[in-house]
Amino acid sequence: MQLFPGRSAAHMDAIFGEDARHEAFSPLNGLFVHSNVRKALEMGYMAIVPDGDPLLSRIEYKLVVLDPDQKMLQENYWSLEVLDVRLRLEPQIDKSAVGFESLRQLDRWRLQFLSDFRPSPRYVWWLYLRSIAVFSWRVARLRLDIQVKKEAELLSATQCWGTNGKYVKKAQLLGFVEELGLDDAMAMAVVQHAIEEEGEEGRKAEPDMTALAVICDDVIRSA
Repeated sequence: MQLFPGRSAAHMDAIFGEDARHEAFSPLNGLFVHSNVRKALEMGYMAIVPDGDPLLSRIEYKLVVLDPDQKMLQENYWSLEVLDVRLRLEPQIDKSAVGFESLRQLDRWRLQFLSDFRPSPRYVWWLYLRSIAVFSWRVARLRLDIQVKKEAELLSATQCWGTNGKYVKKAQLLGFVEELGLDDAMAMAVVQHAIEEEGEEGRKAEPDMTALAVICDDVIRSA
């Protein structure tokens, strides 16, 4: 899957910084995941966060479940045919050896890579921003007490990104936070990953809605 949608590559420099658009169709902006995991990520049911220090030269990642009550995450793993190809090739496989039966059980599951190569952290962070947006839109329709509980879980997941990584321009994150109406704690956890643009220190950055517009377009097209 593409972490940042390639069809919106023209906006990448405005969101991430100069020359980012040249990475739109590179391995830095991609990740191989099963289609069911991809759907759960797109729906904001799950997200990908660093597993350990996000400032290491080689970051490891894990899946986290943001919304465990969703039916898709609770369905039997085998009814989703996540290992359909392997089962056709190895019908004798012991299903119990896999270690989980539903996507919900993938919470805290470390992603496995076949080499030392990793996608760029800024595009994994982008996918996480997308998860925050979809999650927030859905939770806003729930009862207040449920909202508070789910938002606390989202903040906990966001804190896995640490405090120092800078991935997206500040004006973009301010627009993101303002439009979604995130509470103070969540807003701070997001904006601390902002890239300060030259000459911006000491003056207030104006919110830019480009990033959120790209997310909205991507969500609509993926529906």
